[in-house]
Amino acid sequence: MWTWLLLAYLATLVTIIACAGPVALFATNHRRATRAHHILNVAIGALSGTVGVLAAVLRLP
Repeated sequence: MWTWLLLAYLATLVTIIACAGPVALFATNHRRATRAHHILNVAIGALSGTVGVLAAVLRLP
């Protein structure tokens, strides 16, 4: 059960990063690029924080 939940969470964050990354890099509208950059920062922070916590909780090697 936990595996499916974690995979869904991971897939959602990876999708957000995959969509916000190109917009942040290649958008011509400065306001849109700034918003995409903020979303990208939050998603990467959530992903790295989650991985660290899960590694500590599950004691992965």
